[in-house]
Formats: sequence, structure tokens, C-alpha cells
Amino acid sequence: MQTDIGTVVACDGTMVTVTLHSREECASCALGKICTVNRNSDAAIIVSTDLDVVPGDRVEVSIDDSLFLKVSVIMYGVPLMTFLAGVFGRYALSLIPGFPAVLAAAIPVVCGFIALAVGIIVSLPMARKLNVTGRITKILREEATRRL
Repeated sequence: MQTDIGTVVACDGTMVTVTLHSREECASCALGKICTVNRNSDAAIIVSTDLDVVPGDRVEVSIDDSLFLKVSVIMYGVPLMTFLAGVFGRYALSLIPGFPAVLAAAIPVVCGFIALAVGIIVSLPMARKLNVTGRITKILREEATRRL
């Protein structure tokens, strides 16, 4: 599980709204283009907890690893599938008798890249709609008190 540091904004029973803080690693992350933290410096997620937290607490939030797998499949799989569909679909049409031989090789590749662009445009909103599920694993207010 990936862990992030955040600040509790609101509490509603076992569900807590946490504002996540970006880290140095965020700049080099492959998922940085769609990550909530990078899009908005005040990104908040709703997480569950059994701990006694109050607004203003700094907490460690663990985020489910399956989220990264889902995002990766959407961000890489959807464009790849649309690219292949564009290439093979147009290639099948280029096998029609009388189709110019010069265009038979070029058109499927061009159609593949057009379909790839469509796949990228479609996959970004899909990935952004995924629900981030997390859990507060540790309250960091004790650490801050010890430092003072």
C-alpha cells in the first residue's frame, strides 16, 4: 500500500475527509498527469478510520494498491486497444480489391494513430472518475508534539 501524509478537514463517524499533501516523488510519478494531488494542491479524499481523529490532525493515509493497477490499465490499455483497432480495422478495409497499394500501408497506420489519440482523450476522464479508497493508519499529531 502507498502511504501519503494529509490533514484531517472534516469527520463524520468513521468517514474522514483528508487533504493530501504532494510529495517530491509526485513530480516523477508516471501517474502524475491524473493524480488528484497534482491537479489541485487542496485535493481531498474521503477515507475510513477507526482512530480518534479531529480536524487539523496530520495523518498517514494508506491508499489501496489496486487503484494504481486500475489507472494503469485505463491509461495504457484503452489507448493501446484503440490504436490496434484502428490499425487492424483499417487494414482489413485496405484488403478490398482495387484499393491503391501505396495507401494500403499508410492509411492503417494513420488511422491507428488517430484512434490512439481518441483512446487517450477517452481514458483521461475514465481514470479521473475512479474512487480513491484509503484508510488512516496513523495519527501524526503525537510526533509533532514530541518535536516541540
